[in-house]
Formats: sequence, structure tokens, C-alpha cells
Amino acid sequence: MQSRSVRALASAAGLLMTAAAAQALPVDVSYELRSLGQAGRYEFVYTFANTSAAEEIAGITIDFDPALYDEGSLQPTSVASAPWAESILYSVPGLPAQYDASVPAGQGLGAGQARGGFSVSFTWLGAGLPGPQPFSVYDPVSFDVLYTGTTVAVPEAATLSLSLIGLALLAAVRRRRPRP
Repeated sequence: MQSRSVRALASAAGLLMTAAAAQALPVDVSYELRSLGQAGRYEFVYTFANTSAAEEIAGITIDFDPALYDEGSLQPTSVASAPWAESILYSVPGLPAQYDASVPAGQGLGAGQARGGFSVSFTWLGAGLPGPQPFSVYDPVSFDVLYTGTTVAVPEAATLSLSLIGLALLAAVRRRRPRP
């Protein structure tokens, strides 16, 4: 029989997951940050996923604020991204620089499909480490914006493992506490 604290913890986790799913977009753009070995030089490696959008995902832009990223250093570094075309759109007053990836109609990501390996190298001008960025999903024929969101970091295996161990320890400690 499960203790009350373990059931409460499981209920809380379920509520958090339900709340997150309710606010989730039908498109997910996740990233992994990699250091390129030189001070301030990094690479974002992106994965695009159509989690539940009815229309195919065929055009994505990701914003790079010129105050935080050296615009002249932005370079797509993907290997074998075909048939996706990638480019850097430089900033204009009021609009940030953008990484753009698009594919011809009929070759995009349908519901439940994902594609990884898209990457951009850059020089970071900000403090700390680069993090989440705004993105837009657009129709490459009409250029209508379909969805907007923020990229999400892929948790490192060690971080995820430590989080799970921490939850297990919390449940064990709560289970062993004497009841009043």
C-alpha cells in the first residue's frame, strides 16, 4: 500500500504535467547548447517537432537579439539538412536577426513528426550562458505566422537523473517521518 505522501507527490506531479500539457503549443522547438571551445563561441542544435498541429510545419524562424549575439558571426552549421533551406536574416530597426529554416510544401513535418540536427554557431555577447529564444512557425507560401513560442532546453541526462533521484529521496524521507 502506498503511503499518503507518495500518493500526494504523484498527484502533484500529475497536476503539473496536466497544466504543462494544457499550455503546450502543437509545435516544440528544443535546443542543446554546445561550447565551441573559444571564449564566447557556441552552437545551438535544434530539434523541431510537430506534436499535434493539423497543418504541416514547413517554416520556422528563431530570433537572435543583436544586443546579445554578434550578428556577423551567425552561421547555419547543420549537416545534411536537405530538403530544408537555411539562412540568416539580418536585423533591421525594430526586428532581430533570425535563423530561418523552410522546406517546400508537402515535405514539412506532419503531426507526430520531428527532425533534429539543425544548428547555428555564434558569438555570445551577453552575460552568463545563452538560453531560450523566441521562435515563429510560418506558412512558407503565404508567410502567415501560425504559432509563436520560446525554445526549450533539452535537459542533460545528468540533470534529469539528478532530478529523478531528488524526487525519489524526497518521497523516501517523507515516508519515514513519524506521523503526529
